[in-house]
Amino acid sequence: MIINGQKYTTIQLHRLCEEKLNDKNSLEWEKSIYLFIRNWLSNSPTLQIRTSGTTGTPKIITVSKQQMIQSALMTGNFFQLKAGQNALLCLSANYIAGKMMIVRALVLELNLILIEPSSMPLSKLGKEIIHFAAMVPLQLQRLIFESKPSLNQIQKLIIGGSAINQQLKATIKHINTKVFATYGMTETLSHIAIMPLNGTQSQPYFKTLEGIKITQDERECLVIHAFDKELVTNDKIILHSENTFQLLGRVDNIINTGGIKIIPEEVERKLESLIPARRFFISSIPDNKLENKLILLIEGSEMSVSELDKLNNQIKNNLSKFERPKQVYFVKQFMETPTGKIQRKMTSRFLPEFLIDIGIE
Repeated sequence: MIINGQKYTTIQLHRLCEEKLNDKNSLEWEKSIYLFIRNWLSNSPTLQIRTSGTTGTPKIITVSKQQMIQSALMTGNFFQLKAGQNALLCLSANYIAGKMMIVRALVLELNLILIEPSSMPLSKLGKEIIHFAAMVPLQLQRLIFESKPSLNQIQKLIIGGSAINQQLKATIKHINTKVFATYGMTETLSHIAIMPLNGTQSQPYFKTLEGIKITQDERECLVIHAFDKELVTNDKIILHSENTFQLLGRVDNIINTGGIKIIPEEVERKLESLIPARRFFISSIPDNKLENKLILLIEGSEMSVSELDKLNNQIKNNLSKFERPKQVYFVKQFMETPTGKIQRKMTSRFLPEFLIDIGIE
């Protein structure tokens, strides 16, 4: 394995792991990397991996090392990665995205460059070209708006972990780095589908990697057939072909209001340009008339009267009657998973007393 330009034999790698894990000066993010490598080098054919807890309590699942190798090979084939190329690890090795970057380096003989996970991951990077990297949307957003020159060091960049808003997608189209949105989860061993976001190959839907099959169930949710297993998801999709799909939103987020089923993620996409500087999401509260009344939760302090009036008018002009939230809550800080995804249900469960009736009918 090659780490930060230094090549290690298996014996040397074993010794390096023990040194790093027993060194009092090693940082926690470094220890998580070497702990995973040590576990990977063990004789066990499986690993224990913690899920991110996006839709519930995080849990431990058992995965096959051979399946992780298959996943790494599929990624290497899709992105045409070659031995000796530089791969950047700037995500936590405690979760599947970081773990799979390590596996790719091991399997594809890439030079794994280690950077402490942060919102500005390239601040400590040298001048080397990065052939392949993985980030979350927040990291890319900060790089584009605060450190664009260093972003040019990356040739191919995959983005995952949470949704990419329309403003960021529009900006991505004007950078040199080839950026790809990914679809996947811990249970699929990172991504199983890719969507190019810029360049001549950009498209508005996901395409599965070679060897991955997809279908839909009776709820119109995605069913993934991979690694000799079938995984039924709660992601509502439009199936364009046997290997391409458009992601609409999670079926367990759907809100029935006045007999109309609303997909919150679709409403949120329409609101992105109206609330560009804050995080927000659509939820609901019980209502005697509608069964569930749509509400808008915005992170941060209360808006001014003029800002609220403007938002009120924009909502009326951009959303249909049933899509319009009837009240807005301001939440100081949204509850998150350890990987930074908003926990909708948990945040909604502990709504503050303060709210504003925006009076939209």
